[in-house]
Amino acid sequence: AKLNSRNAFNILLASSPKSSPEHWELYTYAGSGACSVYLPGFEPAEIVSDRDLSDGQWHYLAAVLEDNRARLYVDGEIVKDAAVKRARQGTPRSGRLSLGMLNGAEGGLGFDGVIDEVRISNAARDIGAVPAAPFEPDEHTVGLWHLDSLVDGAFPDASPRDNPFQCTPVDGRSMDDLDREAFHPGPSPWDGPFERVNLESGAVEHESGP
Repeated sequence: AKLNSRNAFNILLASSPKSSPEHWELYTYAGSGACSVYLPGFEPAEIVSDRDLSDGQWHYLAAVLEDNRARLYVDGEIVKDAAVKRARQGTPRSGRLSLGMLNGAEGGLGFDGVIDEVRISNAARDIGAVPAAPFEPDEHTVGLWHLDSLVDGAFPDASPRDNPFQCTPVDGRSMDDLDREAFHPGPSPWDGPFERVNLESGAVEHESGP
């Protein structure tokens, strides 16, 4: 992924609604650009590294999540290794896997950058050097999207599950721009013609009102 700014939270990948104990999201922290993961069903829920990703450069990112451990990697280097424990019970809620945004109606946060390839596995992989070639699916691959080209409005899944990533257009305008457009403001008084008036010192007389 390549991140352009740290002004806001940037969502790289998110699974299930935030109300679900099975929710997880890979993101960068607002203000610092720190590579992070959010796990509301665990304690601690936030795993935040000290690695700033908002440098406009490409980075190979990985998160390895286990029942008692969470690890974050940047360019093959481990940047956070934290012990976690299951803390929140409840009924898991199903939801889509979202790329560059939160799931469904929980939107509002996006991603200011570019994402090139996404792989999800059902096993804790060994993370090494930056890959020299695109990933190939294996027996542990749950999803693999190269994100190279759209087919019928979706990015194909190279894994055996064949679960394409549906592409949803996102309005990139700011809330200020949307509010201004909805208000339909007229022209400013300064945009119209004006007449110069010369004022002289002294008393001024005018007719009394009714």
